[in-house]
Amino acid sequence: MSDMDFDALAVAAADAKNKAGERAFIEAALGLSHWYFIGVSPPDAPDEPEPMVAAGADGHQALVFTEEERAEGYRDHLGAKGKECCVLHMPVADAVEYLNFLTDHGVGSAHFNDGKGSATVAIRRIVELAK
Repeated sequence: MSDMDFDALAVAAADAKNKAGERAFIEAALGLSHWYFIGVSPPDAPDEPEPMVAAGADGHQALVFTEEERAEGYRDHLGAKGKECCVLHMPVADAVEYLNFLTDHGVGSAHFNDGKGSATVAIRRIVELAK
């Protein structure tokens, strides 16, 4: 699926009244082979980057990208600001399992494709549709 298709799906998913739009976005994302994350290393394990979690308006959210190029662009943006990070990729089934694990640690949503064409969805909804 191209960037443009995910951008259009994100617009529909952002409409709170459009649960079908949210579902279409999630299902398209679940249909991919991999999701991409920005990896940051904790101070106590500099060689073991973990997917970045950010504070959002409604709590903590995992940053997820549907295309490697988008993740690389975000990595480069952070790198220009002096933030050391890398791009991680996970098969979608593993990524869903990881996101589900994060819910036990106060992360409630996944923010896909930060910037233009972004969509934020509840992790519980992703897990539900992945079954």
